[in-house]
Amino acid sequence: MKRKQWFTQKTPPTTMGFDHLIFDGSERYLAWVGTEEDARLIAAAPELLEALQCAVDVLEDLDMNLLHNVVENGKAAIAKAFGEDAP
Repeated sequence: MKRKQWFTQKTPPTTMGFDHLIFDGSERYLAWVGTEEDARLIAAAPELLEALQCAVDVLEDLDMNLLHNVVENGKAAIAKAFGEDAP
């Protein structure tokens, strides 16, 4: 099943200065943010995480010492994204 993509929408600013909503691919909003750049980055987070997970899997299979730090840093970022401790 294909996951719905997150998207952003500009809105009138709130009293806190937030003027971009992030939606989860449905009609539910996830967060208010202050800049379009932040909104785009957060909206891209699921795709970025998926791409990083694939890259780590491929690099891990290569098992080259040179890539060890890349794999470990990728695993730590994935764990952080899931709210887990780094492996």
